[in-house]
Amino acid sequence: MTGQIAMAPPQPQEGIPFAQRPDPVLRERLSGPGLRTFFNIATEWGLSVEQQRRLLGGLAPSTYYKWKGGAGGTLSYDQLERISLALGVYKALKLLFAMRRHARSGALAQRR
Repeated sequence: MTGQIAMAPPQPQEGIPFAQRPDPVLRERLSGPGLRTFFNIATEWGLSVEQQRRLLGGLAPSTYYKWKGGAGGTLSYDQLERISLALGVYKALKLLFAMRRHARSGALAQRR
């Protein structure tokens, strides 16, 4: 290893870099999967249409139903971020309750 400089592994970036946030190509690519994910989470949580519209930034009913029907356009960065935050909460709750189930099942096994 003489003469070689050890390089640190690249660090993961948090979110979309600020300079790329207004990029319509990037936002368009993320919009469809983001909306499908959001609607699946909202269904699992039992959110009303009004609650979903508020979480997406106060959408007009016509826009909501257009997006819900699959004819989504390009979301704003704010809307993508809102979906990302909902996904983060969803993931955290899944992990939390999985750990609690695991802890309970381990405690029950020890009692036997």
